[in-house]
Amino acid sequence: LANVLAHGEFLLGQEIVLLKLLGDFVGRVLFFCLPTPRQLRLHLCLNWAVAALRLPVWLVLVGHALSKEPWFSDPVLLAIWLPFVVSAAFGGSWLQVLAIQAADEHEKRAIA
Repeated sequence: LANVLAHGEFLLGQEIVLLKLLGDFVGRVLFFCLPTPRQLRLHLCLNWAVAALRLPVWLVLVGHALSKEPWFSDPVLLAIWLPFVVSAAFGGSWLQVLAIQAADEHEKRAIA
């Protein structure tokens, strides 16, 4: 994926991979700033909102990757990529906690 987003530019591909690692770390750390979900439906709706906000960015990144010429300069691409990855890691961790909270007590061990 990094090579496709970078349109074959090796150094840009390496930066994309490193930013992916950084974004995963930042997203998981930000997740710990969330309060414990007491209202599961509210937290689920908020998680869906984050996912919905990511959809247009995902479409733009797919369009950039599939185009013959890059749509964005390298700094702009990286500025789009980092929050996209952070929100993915954040939302994934958040959704895991919501699934565990929503499960019955006897099912929680199988989920976690």
